[in-house]
Amino acid sequence: MELKHDLVRDILLYIEENFGCNDLRLASSIKIEGFSTPEVLYTCRRLLEAGYIVGKTMSYDSVPDTSISGLTWNGHEYLDNIRDNGIWKKTKDIAAKVGSVSLSAMGEIASQVVASVIAQTIGGQ
Repeated sequence: MELKHDLVRDILLYIEENFGCNDLRLASSIKIEGFSTPEVLYTCRRLLEAGYIVGKTMSYDSVPDTSISGLTWNGHEYLDNIRDNGIWKKTKDIAAKVGSVSLSAMGEIASQVVASVIAQTIGGQ
């Protein structure tokens, strides 16, 4: 299954907006418009493997799922770099020119886009 970067962003935003400090929820309970439950489950597993979310892989009624309790430091850092819609669009535009890119490459592109915006803002004073 393909890892969809827009879904990665949507899930991270969802977790940040909807999870409290003591929450524990199943990935299968996360509903993201335009994406299926299997896509959400797959993406949550990849985010867990990448160290962007706190949780564990488990089975619920013999169905594989992921329990999630929040974002990791790295998850927050990645999200902070891609949160802004303008930054996200520029990041995706650059990634499209490069071709297929990994999650870590998307993070690096976003970080460079943010650095560029900072430099332009500082230089424009």
